[in-house]
Amino acid sequence: MIKILWRISLFYFFLAMKNASLVLAIQCRLYMGPSSLSTEDEPKLGLYAGVDYDKDDFVGYPEVAIPLVDFTDSWNRETDLSNDVMEFIEGYIWTAEYAGSKWEGNFTSTLAVPGIGVLANYHSGTHNVDWLQGSALIGKGSLFHPGESHPARGAITNHDNMTMRASRPIKKGEEIFANFGQVWDGNGTVDDVYGDKLTRWDYEEADKIIDRVLEFMVKHEDELTDELKDEVLDFILFKVLRAAAGSHAKVIRSLIPAHPGKLQKVKDMGGTFAYRNPDLIKSQKWLQKHTVCVDNLE
Repeated sequence: MIKILWRISLFYFFLAMKNASLVLAIQCRLYMGPSSLSTEDEPKLGLYAGVDYDKDDFVGYPEVAIPLVDFTDSWNRETDLSNDVMEFIEGYIWTAEYAGSKWEGNFTSTLAVPGIGVLANYHSGTHNVDWLQGSALIGKGSLFHPGESHPARGAITNHDNMTMRASRPIKKGEEIFANFGQVWDGNGTVDDVYGDKLTRWDYEEADKIIDRVLEFMVKHEDELTDELKDEVLDFILFKVLRAAAGSHAKVIRSLIPAHPGKLQKVKDMGGTFAYRNPDLIKSQKWLQKHTVCVDNLE
């Protein structure tokens, strides 16, 4: 009898542990695993949303920012090795404006931000998180006073509370891509001789066009036959867009379905980027198999 009760107790114990792990997996807000940008030659880790985020929701914990003052200049690039090290580091640091430390250096001032600041990848076609500029200025204030020594001087940073927020709605399972700023994006200008290089501005313009077309078709739904809808979309894509977008008309046109019936599907999926890259949103099963929860990463 005792053995039977012991086996029953073990059974319910393991059942409870299994259910608890499922609950934790469901409640996890942020996962880390292989990035969709990863290749065999260059493997990368990435972050994935464990829940749906609304625009302006905070993503992850607030971070500390470590100012790298006059760190990336020529005196740290005197050999090929040191230059390679600097180029590697530059792929994981931020401009100082995000933490209000722009004027701390004589020549340059950049930031190292651990946690999500390192793990959030860059994608030329989109971003879904951005730093809440000014959040670091709402910190606890400096521990140091001019002209006074302090045992912690040089060992800690005053720039804390670096907070990442959603720049648009993020779906559960979607990979997190950070806005790296105009330094990486090139101010929207790229060397595009043939007019076939996609940028995130092209996706944004394509989304705007789809929104306007859908609004027009809903407004005049009773008057538009399927044939007229096709003609309206063709006119916009091949006449209006060419005049409005110039050399970028070709790439923007390539993002918009030629059939009017598919426009609403693009919008429902979250826009042209999500429609073109459906593999960037992973299932809960994939997340549980390939990732780990990093909700407690601070």
